[in-house]
Amino acid sequence: MDILSRLKIEDSEDWERHQKGEQIDTLTAQCRNNALSAVRFAKENFNLNLDFSTESIFTVEKIMDNLHSSLLRKRPSEDHVENISRLFAGYFGEVIRANYGGKWVRANDQPITNN
Repeated sequence: MDILSRLKIEDSEDWERHQKGEQIDTLTAQCRNNALSAVRFAKENFNLNLDFSTESIFTVEKIMDNLHSSLLRKRPSEDHVENISRLFAGYFGEVIRANYGGKWVRANDQPITNN
């Protein structure tokens, strides 16, 4: 099973457990969801596929270059920039988890914010 399929299944399973009132790792779920949203964003806005391979980071770099150029022209809101940053931060983290292992933890016990 490829990484993208596995993450979609994990996301669906977490949603089902959450609906049943079971405890889930909300940080991991949110970061995984951000990563999946980054995959959709890349496909919908740039027609690029992200597959959670280490090589896909080069594709993300192209996307970031494009976004940086558009930032200079369009001047998006700070919230928009922050939201895009979260998507790709989640993607980078999930690439690391998928290829090298690891888990999501909160730095200094600070909660992740939801906007």
